[in-house]
Amino acid sequence: MFAFLASLHIPPPLHRFLAHSEMRRLAFRRFAAGEIAWQYQEWGDKVYVTSYIGNHYKVSRPQVSIFLNVSEDGWNWHPVDEEGEASYIGGANEVGWAFDLDGNFWGVLRNEDGDDSGFGSRLVFGHKDALANWTLSPASKSDPNIYESSRMFRHGNDIYLVARRDINGVYDWGLSPEHVPFEVRRGLYMGSYSLRAHTTSLFRVDKTTGALEFIMDLMGCGDTAFPSIQRIGKHKYLIANYSSPLKHHEWSWIHGQTSKEGTQIFFFEIDFTAI
Repeated sequence: MFAFLASLHIPPPLHRFLAHSEMRRLAFRRFAAGEIAWQYQEWGDKVYVTSYIGNHYKVSRPQVSIFLNVSEDGWNWHPVDEEGEASYIGGANEVGWAFDLDGNFWGVLRNEDGDDSGFGSRLVFGHKDALANWTLSPASKSDPNIYESSRMFRHGNDIYLVARRDINGVYDWGLSPEHVPFEVRRGLYMGSYSLRAHTTSLFRVDKTTGALEFIMDLMGCGDTAFPSIQRIGKHKYLIANYSSPLKHHEWSWIHGQTSKEGTQIFFFEIDFTAI
């Protein structure tokens, strides 16, 4: 069973949110110019973060490199791969991710700019003995659905994703590569996505099929997602999420981006009740 509630009370775990934000500010100075650090996770006595760098949102065909980085002090960072090689090169950028109980890496790539696999998303897996050596699923073609501004977390040995969901369509709606040039397809997909309504949703990773199982919609509309997640109990998690005003559930993403009403931050809880 899943339950959630809105909360205007700022609980003690928020202090940890702020501490992590300070770590992000300090750690970011150690990355290359233009490199974007995305999601941090602690494992043992180390901290890990995914990052990406490349020609994201450029006219040319994208060549974005994604790295998994590690630090023992939150200040000095280096790629997990001993040769410093990227775990992925293509059109994806943001990676929501988490470790399972065995220390394996699970993540979801936002393949917004597109590559030879198409557009949408890819689930990635890295074995604990080779964390930066990712296996992608689907193997040769992207899932046409896209999950934007995402974060992942673990409950038990299940991996969950919180991300922006397109409620009125798929990102890659199947234009033929043989008849429509890559740059045109990318522009049409980005443009149409921006003009549709979205919400923030919860998904579970099916480790057997490599697919994402939709669980429920959370609070969010218009310009929304990019959550922060903190465990506050055995089965309970606190989520901070931003959104356009919730009364405007029909707003498109671009409407939310440009509205003078701005965005708001909501705190709510997810409770995984044992059955």
